Amino acid sequence: MELGNEVRTCVSLPGVPAGTIGTVEEIGQLFVVVKFGDGRVGYYAPQQLEPVPTADAAGEYASLGFGEERVPYGSHLCLLPSSKNDLMGTMARYTAAGFEEREKCFCIFPEEWMPSVQEAMGEGGVDLKDAVASGQLIVRSSAEVYLKPSEFTAEKQLARARKVLASLLPGGRSRARVFGFAGAELFDVAEWWEYELRATAVLKASGVLGMCAYQPSGWRTDQWARAEAVHPYVVKGGEVLPGGAAAG
Repeated sequence: MELGNEVRTCVSLPGVPAGTIGTVEEIGQLFVVVKFGDGRVGYYAPQQLEPVPTADAAGEYASLGFGEERVPYGSHLCLLPSSKNDLMGTMARYTAAGFEEREKCFCIFPEEWMPSVQEAMGEGGVDLKDAVASGQLIVRSSAEVYLKPSEFTAEKQLARARKVLASLLPGGRSRARVFGFAGAELFDVAEWWEYELRATAVLKASGVLGMCAYQPSGWRTDQWARAEAVHPYVVKGGEVLPGGAAAG
């Protein structure tokens, strides 16, 4: 960390929520002084900050399709959408960004979502049928990829995930990203959260970027809180925020 570097806060201070970006103004023995866009200054321990990737890191960091955020390939993000339209639009922008990076993209969602997904992709400049026909996009239904609740274990689902990731990167010579929505019935399965926690290491080892989505209504239960706790990154309101699981 050096003077002038852009950093993102990992903890909240009064008036400065976690995820706020600022510039390093001073580096002391105990605290790093960060100046924000509105002129405010904050004092943070070094471990309470993370560097913001610069544009010249494009080869190692992935564009998400919203804002100017980039995260390392192999990252595990969860989407906590405000509405069904927010969910669809974020998926479409995320996938379109993958196409711009010439990545292989894999989208998993309930079969009945297909008309809405096709419309959202079209609004984002992606012809879903053409993308599938070209082989750049693979689409599968949630039922094809995720185990049924009665059969679900973290270990079995991780085995499936490893096969999917290996198929996207034959020989490890390209980039890829995955978007998945498992379905509300699995979010009530106890081992689902163990699976999500352990999936972070699997994605990191593969180098594939992964984003999983949760229900817009999930904030009414403990679903969102549990999702935030087991992911390194959280996408909410079009922003990337730190989750409860270590990104490293």
